[in-house]
Amino acid sequence: MSGLVDKGGALASSGAVQGMRLVRVADFSAPLSLSDADRPSYVRRFVTLFVSQGQGHRGGTGRVEHARNAQGEHLALKLLSLPHRRDGETEEDHERRVRASHAAFEREYECHILLSGLKGFPRLYGRGTVDGVPCIVMEWVEGITLDRVRRQLAVDGSGRVSPLVAARLGRDLFDLLCRMSLVGEGFVHRDISPANIMVRTARLPLDRQLAEGTFDLCLIDFGSSLALEPA
Repeated sequence: MSGLVDKGGALASSGAVQGMRLVRVADFSAPLSLSDADRPSYVRRFVTLFVSQGQGHRGGTGRVEHARNAQGEHLALKLLSLPHRRDGETEEDHERRVRASHAAFEREYECHILLSGLKGFPRLYGRGTVDGVPCIVMEWVEGITLDRVRRQLAVDGSGRVSPLVAARLGRDLFDLLCRMSLVGEGFVHRDISPANIMVRTARLPLDRQLAEGTFDLCLIDFGSSLALEPA
């Protein structure tokens, strides 16, 4: 990937087509208020993306792809996965499921807005469409899922980690979850699992975090999330 970046950090146009595909994000809108002077440059950062081939994974409501913009920033592009029509399913029932998928994707975006900027959550940059399919543009979290970390740090053949490491991971995860209480009347993720918890490694590698006894955790995938209403 580094071969696609020039000395200024921008993607080199001659190499951008190798192992990547060009994606245009239409109807892009930001999750924050921008002045008329700042809006054009902000939008330009995210409407032209180079998506890495084979570097993606399924999320709760869609597929997340690793992308770069013209400035060389690492981004995550999440595209809504629309349901296929089932055998014997009526057109009306299929359309109902399609509308439900769109509504769930919209809720995910609205929930993510509330947490963007808080430590332990990916930063959200905006939304739009790619070839008519709704998409969300957000921070690409460089790291390892807790599921993989658990296997790497296992102390026995059953994949168990030491009690001390488990306690420290639990402490740092609890600290992260407590930050969700800062949002409005509260917030629930509803899909907390080792696959949706990442240990960031961009600042410190995993072995350094293990030695220091504190982990840089990040909670991802808000497809099942829910902002609580006032009592």
